[in-house]
Amino acid sequence: MRHPVDGRVHFSELKAHAKSPAHVALAVHGARTVSDVMRIGGVADSIVFEHGKGHVLFEGRRDPRSKDWQAFQAEHAGKYIVIASELERAEGAARAVMADATAQRVLAGCKFQQVMQWEAYGLPCAAGIKGERGGFDAVNLELGELTDLKIVHNAEPEYLSRHVLNQLWHAQLAWYRTGLLALGHEIRIARIIAAESSPPHNVTVLRIPERWLVQGEALCATWAERHRACELADAWPGYVQDEIEAIEPAWMAEHVDLDGLDGEGEVE
Repeated sequence: MRHPVDGRVHFSELKAHAKSPAHVALAVHGARTVSDVMRIGGVADSIVFEHGKGHVLFEGRRDPRSKDWQAFQAEHAGKYIVIASELERAEGAARAVMADATAQRVLAGCKFQQVMQWEAYGLPCAAGIKGERGGFDAVNLELGELTDLKIVHNAEPEYLSRHVLNQLWHAQLAWYRTGLLALGHEIRIARIIAAESSPPHNVTVLRIPERWLVQGEALCATWAERHRACELADAWPGYVQDEIEAIEPAWMAEHVDLDGLDGEGEVE
């Protein structure tokens, strides 16, 4: 199953294998859900990397039933559409990134929003779709560095590190690194610039450890293998395909004496 626009596999859909193949099918063919943080992040990307060309302000009320909203969406297809409160937060986060000395040091000399295509894992792969979504946020091929901008609720380093793993961002960077290697470019350093979506818009530049990238590559390889199998079978199942026995949580063995239950399920 490939993206209907470019016929390629993108990380945003592939990572849904972490849930189930059915989630992959939904991600490819369903309407993409864009959260407030994602929208603010997209606008911040637009400001930092595209001089504001990737977003537009809607001054009315965002009502899916409104003809004004529907017409505005059609007129600005491919751009992030935000209301004033979202734009204010995005601008604050973007300004913080552009004022942060460390962030600016790692972004210096980078090419931004690079849409690229490659072959890997036996699949046609891609980062970004021209005119629809960005690719690699920032790449410095001369130095072998890859940087991705994320807008987050909390950029405190310890919390952010856990959030990176929970959101599978280390796997995303590994996917990008594999793509660049397939195109003949070795990446030595992968990092995330995280800016908070609310004041004071603190910024943290987080280098991803090599062992995290190796684990991310292993995840991508597993998902790709599953993806190929689903394509071959033309089947995108849910979590399980047969009846299974309930999975006993660890706490149950510690706090419930199963041997003390009588035949009626009551403790003697």
